[in-house]
Amino acid sequence: MKLRKLFFVLGCLFLLLVIWSQKDNGKDSYFELKEINDDFSQDEVYKVDKKEAENTAKLIGNLYKTDDGNLDNMVDYANELIQDRAKLEQEKANLKYLIENQAFPDKEQQRTQLTTFYYLLIQLQESKSNVSPVTDGGNFQVNQIEVVENERFCTVLNISYQCMSKTEFEKYYTKYVNPNNGTKKAEQKRYLDNTFTIKNFDKDIRASTQAEEYKEYQEHEKENRVSPYDKAVMGLTKKPVTPVYLEEKVKKDAKENTAEKFDMTSTIITNTTELFDTKSMTITPTIETQEILNRWEERAKVSKNVTFPKGESYIQSYESYMNQDENWTDADERYVFEGGVKDLFICPT
Repeated sequence: MKLRKLFFVLGCLFLLLVIWSQKDNGKDSYFELKEINDDFSQDEVYKVDKKEAENTAKLIGNLYKTDDGNLDNMVDYANELIQDRAKLEQEKANLKYLIENQAFPDKEQQRTQLTTFYYLLIQLQESKSNVSPVTDGGNFQVNQIEVVENERFCTVLNISYQCMSKTEFEKYYTKYVNPNNGTKKAEQKRYLDNTFTIKNFDKDIRASTQAEEYKEYQEHEKENRVSPYDKAVMGLTKKPVTPVYLEEKVKKDAKENTAEKFDMTSTIITNTTELFDTKSMTITPTIETQEILNRWEERAKVSKNVTFPKGESYIQSYESYMNQDENWTDADERYVFEGGVKDLFICPT
């Protein structure tokens, strides 16, 4: 009886692994807008303790020290955090608090660096969680973090990581994967040398994302020029413009529009695989965002055309603005989005 239960449990586990390993194969969109932990508050912003901000500034400065283009200090610290869940959660909470309360309002480069590192930790934690059915995560580690760009308004990092050791992979592959499938190279890439790129920027958001989308479109067209024989061998199929793609594009446009209107930063994470890439995008408030919302709330008190969306998310706030935009006067627009103080107490007729 015990043996029968054991076989049943092993069978269920194997079925789950097969489903999990194949779940990405049906995607036909150029990008994916999965939800990331970007639920930043629109409530009152609190003044961050000066010493706390200085300590974080020192930490960020140390993490971004380069050695031949590589961030070895960041690799070491990320690996330390990823193996200590309590410490990881504490560090994430601290970074989120500093971002949410705009600890570096006049230092855009530190702001983008801090935000990039915050989402880096989130992505690593999610990646480790995703492979938990086949490994205990004891050998999960970041192998390399390469700096692509580290400017005032933009930070771009390439990250390489492994989910298990080589010995652990051979045991996994022998036990769970049919060698006749010919997928060992892809499986090695997935578990021993997986990669993703993280990009944070707070200027020209739309131009940057459009450039990314055009690049993806070119890759898509290049893929569709592959011969039918090669497609059959590689398992590639033409990606149609589906309702799923259109739905994702609407979400992407909504985030872009919101970020542009409210002076937010945007973070794009691209996960690379053997056949295609998946992409996630999130937007993060800045001190300029809070100032716009504060002026909007003030304007709503003196203008009969303006209603303030209390308690709504940033995207909902943007939608609320669009719904009442036609009724706003030029004075309303100038005050809320440009800070036109002289118009504040002029009540439009």
